[in-house]
Amino acid sequence: MNSNGVILIFIIIILAATAVYLATYFLKKKNQDQLDALEKRKEALVHSPVIQHFEGLRERQLFGQSLETLDTFQEKWDDLIKTRLPELENELLQIESNNESFHFKKVQNGLKTTSEYLDEMEKNEKELQGSLQSLDQLEDKNSQEISETLKSFDKLKAKAEDAGKQYGPALPELQKQIGETGRLFQRFHELNSTGDPLEAQKVLTEAQNETEKLTNMTEQIAPLYHELSQVFPGQLDELHDSYEKMTKEYYVFPQQDFPQKIDQIRHGTSLASDDLAKLQLNDVVDENREIAKRIDQMYDRLEKEYAARNYVMNHREQLADFLNHATKNNRQLMIELDHISQSYVLNHNELGDARGFQTQLEGLSRQNDHLNERLKSQDMPYSEIEARYKDMIATLEEIETHQVEIDRSMKDMTSGEEEANQQCERFEFKLRSIKRHVDKWRLPGLTEGYLDYFFVATDRVEALDHELKKIRVNMDNVNELVDLCKADIELVTAKTIQMVDAANLTEQMLQYANRYRHTHEEIKEAIEHSLFLFEKQFRYEEALSTIKSALDKVEPGATARIEKFYYENRESLDF
Repeated sequence: MNSNGVILIFIIIILAATAVYLATYFLKKKNQDQLDALEKRKEALVHSPVIQHFEGLRERQLFGQSLETLDTFQEKWDDLIKTRLPELENELLQIESNNESFHFKKVQNGLKTTSEYLDEMEKNEKELQGSLQSLDQLEDKNSQEISETLKSFDKLKAKAEDAGKQYGPALPELQKQIGETGRLFQRFHELNSTGDPLEAQKVLTEAQNETEKLTNMTEQIAPLYHELSQVFPGQLDELHDSYEKMTKEYYVFPQQDFPQKIDQIRHGTSLASDDLAKLQLNDVVDENREIAKRIDQMYDRLEKEYAARNYVMNHREQLADFLNHATKNNRQLMIELDHISQSYVLNHNELGDARGFQTQLEGLSRQNDHLNERLKSQDMPYSEIEARYKDMIATLEEIETHQVEIDRSMKDMTSGEEEANQQCERFEFKLRSIKRHVDKWRLPGLTEGYLDYFFVATDRVEALDHELKKIRVNMDNVNELVDLCKADIELVTAKTIQMVDAANLTEQMLQYANRYRHTHEEIKEAIEHSLFLFEKQFRYEEALSTIKSALDKVEPGATARIEKFYYENRESLDF
């Protein structure tokens, strides 16, 4: 190796050593900077404002719960400073030693762990600082809060003194509890001014709650006592007087317990007053609600009898007139039914119903006579008579409705018979007209099926005519026959029109098809078969279908033109 190579190697070694030195230097310096920062944070903890807070609070000579709380805070701070802080200092010294020894991996782990440890200590220090500050300011805070509460309490006392009469039996207990609440305020002042603001705060909260509770009570007591002392007694007196007056006026009540019920309600108001004296307001609310409900029921009983008497007096003559009117109508109805039964069959037990009405009316008449006797003797509640009257009127209205229905059905019989006779004549004329029109078309013949339809319709019309000529006409049978005749004649009419149209169209299509008779064998065969169906078997619709099918194959659209022309120009088939 020459001298130049040795020099180059030497230079490389020097540069490498320099690079390692510089890297080590800068890493060590970086670690030292972080150590210095942690040291400053540690020093900040040592000189924390917490120390001054402790000194200030100790000088105030707290006692009771406040002192216990302060001692608890002191224990936490002592643990932080006397135990955990030395541990932190030892850890920092170890990190610094490792940094000098170039154990950088240990240094990085130690810095991370120590920083997290400091984070927790600083958090604890801030929490302690906040707690001490709150404890330090609690006395002033209590003094501010007591001001508003005392205003409410003073209003409460003044209200109890000025408006004591509105609270009735509740006043003694109310004043007792106000006095107890006042002693809570005195206790608060003692604690807050002699060094235990924390316990004072609890007493203040209790005093605030009691003041609010008593204030709410005073708002409830007055209306409850007003009901018990004024409203309910007045209503009960009114109920008693009204009952006495109505009894003298010969009102009779279904239950003879009205005075006892009033006495029971008065006893209920007495029990509610006892609960009011104990300030058991929820119970009083429920009791007053029940008392009001029972009083309303008593009023309802009086009003029911009063209204019932008015109803009875207003409907007494009306019921008698209604009863006489219904009885008279029923007699006339039975006479008319007897008369009409000579000419018509009564299918719906009309006579039996009318006799039943008569029995009902006689029973209602006896019941009404009995009620009139009870009214004279004045020994029956008007409400019961009212109920009987309403039942009787409802029965009379039902009877009257059925009487009207029977009377209408009798009138319908006579008018229905006349209409049925006219219908029968129209049916006979229609059948003759159909037969005349069929004869006019001179068809080769008629099928048995068509003749069956025609003869059925004819027989039905004859049956209707026979029914109408009976001595006693059964209108149910007549009406049924009329409906059947209508259906039969409509069917015959439709069959006749269908048959005539088919016959006429067959003839026209056969004439048109003759032009192809000698040139198309299928037309010739269709013409012959259609003529056979037409002339021999009278099956006009099949004959039409046969020639139409063949003609459409030879000349499409021809049959449609023939049909259109036929229907546009045919003679009306209105029978």
